[in-house]
Amino acid sequence: MYRIFVLSPVLVFFLLSCSLQTEESEKNSRHIITDSSPLYRNQEVPSDHHPSLSFSQPMDRSSVEEAFSLLKDGNPVPGSYQWEEERLTFVPRHKLSAGSAYELSLHGLVRDRQGREHPILFNLPFFTDTETVSMVSAEPGSGSDIESPRQEIVLNFSSPVNKAAAAEGIEISPATEVDIQWNSDASLCYIKPRYQWSDDRIYSVDFDEALLFPSAEASTLVDLPSLRYYTRLNGEEKIQTSLSVVRLDWTENFPEVEGAEAWISDNESFQLLFSREVDQREFEETYRISPYLAGALYWSSPESAVFIPDTDFVPGVIYTLSLPDGFEIDPAKTTLQRRVSEYRVERIRGATEDSFPPDLEELPDEAIDISPQGSRGAYTLFFTYSEEPPDAQTRQELQKRCRIRPIFPDDLSRPEIVSFYWTGPEELMLQSEGFGANHQGRDCIYELELPETVSENRRIFLRYQP
Repeated sequence: MYRIFVLSPVLVFFLLSCSLQTEESEKNSRHIITDSSPLYRNQEVPSDHHPSLSFSQPMDRSSVEEAFSLLKDGNPVPGSYQWEEERLTFVPRHKLSAGSAYELSLHGLVRDRQGREHPILFNLPFFTDTETVSMVSAEPGSGSDIESPRQEIVLNFSSPVNKAAAAEGIEISPATEVDIQWNSDASLCYIKPRYQWSDDRIYSVDFDEALLFPSAEASTLVDLPSLRYYTRLNGEEKIQTSLSVVRLDWTENFPEVEGAEAWISDNESFQLLFSREVDQREFEETYRISPYLAGALYWSSPESAVFIPDTDFVPGVIYTLSLPDGFEIDPAKTTLQRRVSEYRVERIRGATEDSFPPDLEELPDEAIDISPQGSRGAYTLFFTYSEEPPDAQTRQELQKRCRIRPIFPDDLSRPEIVSFYWTGPEELMLQSEGFGANHQGRDCIYELELPETVSENRRIFLRYQP
């Protein structure tokens, strides 16, 4: 069965009219638009490309901008317009996505400067290149020898790097403290050891691309190779170094050596003696004291230096001296420690009704009964010393060594030390609370470690009978 459709004259006229309008719009497009960038359909351009159109005559710019659009997946790309004579350039707000399809469109009625309207139907599809983030160069190249203790490594990347992530994104093995600097656009990286490279080592430099290039899209290929370097430093005979303790008395005979022991007392520091002259500036940049202690080296000669600390060595802390490559010292003589003066508690007092011994020459064998106050179980203790602690640092050390812990019963809560207060040069007050918490009618036994700096912490026992 055949079906016959009859088109009305009106419909035929309408279709012919649309066809003629489209044809007229395309003719006008070819007449009005004289140049474009991209130039060809389906052309590949860089992702930082700014599309543009040139017109044959002065145009009403607002009408052109209304008809213009740059589309990605059918959606307009946000951006701004720039005019230079009769050329319109569209500047995307963000860089175009790599490896993507776009369409440049000018569709609708545009006007020239005379007010004449021109129907335009112009479409230009194009693509962006697939980008590759890479390392352009490394100096020295991978596999090269490092011959200087502080030789710099220069890396050149094809795209800017996220500088904030460089400390984690650039990994040097074995672990080495380095200083990393960048040029203005963060594409050139300068890596220099904070102290110096170790001799006869294989160093590797690896990269975390996701950290260094977080804005790289899925279509962007990131290809950063691992680098390897070999340290072959100058093989000169190492400088023999010795350490001795000296008094910090600025006398005619300064420095006066106290001894080769690693113990430092008040008003003492250490001296380094070298077997030959030392480059003072380079040595000061590369030696280390750990934990860090601020200070400076006083050079009595090119073969002798005394460390002058800005603050006192902390009692009880072990300081380790690290020398740069090229120096040799007995490993057993690279640590220093300030002696901890023994501050012993001579007497304790608590509440007036509690009977503490008159002195603590011998610690009591039995627990001392105490009488906490109030529902919070508050209790105050006073410790008297034989001599005044010399400084705030020593006082803090005494306070840190004081502890209270529950002994019996097993589920007894630990009392809390609320505060310390020095009521006099030789007396420390301790305020605490929480005695008797969860006692349930049972006797409570506590252990009190005395706030002393002695070789073995002394302790007494306290008892609370509800």
